[in-house]
Amino acid sequence: MPRSCINMEDDNYLEKLLFISENLGHNDIEALKFLCSDLISLGNLENINSARQLFEQLMRDDLLNKENCFLVAELLFLIKQKHLLCQIGYTKEEVQKELSTKGKISSYRIMLYNLSEEITIEDFQHAKFLLRDSIPKPPKCFLSLLRNMEKQELLSKNYLEKLEFVCKNLSKSLLKRINQYKTEKEEKNLSVASGLAECLWNTSLQENMEQATRYEMTSKHRGLCIIFNNCTFKTMDYREGSCKDAACQGKDAQEGVLLEADARSVNNSLSVPKNIPQMYIPKEADFLLGMATVDGCFAVRHIEKGSWYIQALCHYLKHLVPREEDILSILTMVNNEVSQQAADKKGKIKQMPQPAFTLRKKVIFPVPSDKSPL
Repeated sequence: MPRSCINMEDDNYLEKLLFISENLGHNDIEALKFLCSDLISLGNLENINSARQLFEQLMRDDLLNKENCFLVAELLFLIKQKHLLCQIGYTKEEVQKELSTKGKISSYRIMLYNLSEEITIEDFQHAKFLLRDSIPKPPKCFLSLLRNMEKQELLSKNYLEKLEFVCKNLSKSLLKRINQYKTEKEEKNLSVASGLAECLWNTSLQENMEQATRYEMTSKHRGLCIIFNNCTFKTMDYREGSCKDAACQGKDAQEGVLLEADARSVNNSLSVPKNIPQMYIPKEADFLLGMATVDGCFAVRHIEKGSWYIQALCHYLKHLVPREEDILSILTMVNNEVSQQAADKKGKIKQMPQPAFTLRKKVIFPVPSDKSPL
């Protein structure tokens, strides 16, 4: 039976993590922070100065506990501090064997970290010179340079052109590593697509293969996006229905509307075969409402930085849309970010956003081709 972590008491578990923290240097901590950039929000990451603080944040985000500390083992393995694996009951062979199924660090993040390991001092100076117009403030290390590139929308898992430009002027081996990552990514995408198609066919679901798993976002759209501020939203009145299930919300039947294809331009119009039966969906389907706070509570707005909710929403839209994250995943990150802030010194006045939706598919916005801020 595969294990998740060595079995130990709470105190012993924390003691082991503290020992690991005390045996990691400054460069190790910077490496851990970089590798966790996709797991921990930017605001929380910037306040971390030790491995202990990093472990504490991973615990708060439910990514680390005494029953499952593989993430720590994965991080130690990646930064080549394998001698510390024994503290949590792992060997490097065991970690390597379980990485494909339990690993949480993306191949994109690992590729960037491996690049930093190959960069010489002279390469770093050349890279700073090549990017001086885009990143005027000189970074202290190559990992910091990469983080700045991501902040400036010059680098993401789907946009590597600027990094390739820098690396081709430094070393062919660096460019080769990037190309290897791109090839493996394409092969993985093809493998997943092939496996999905085969699964659908073998389970007699080929009739559903034409149905999209996401909404069309590539042409003229229908619908509205409205932002309300400083308004009170009251919940709907509850009327007891005649059904026996407590799950009922009333006695009225939901009205259905004819399902139409997503709006398309004239040049991109599609003719619908006559033999496809008409389909109806609930009238209330395909709505998304992102509320800054739960019903009955006020939303906090900083006098200089503005609304907590809008600031977090804009931040995650800007950084996660280029990574092709769906809107509900983004709103979940916004929930987590806002929920960790406090409006008073004691940390007792909080805010909890609350999205409500009747979406039937994922909403994934198209990635801006010009890499401009959203």
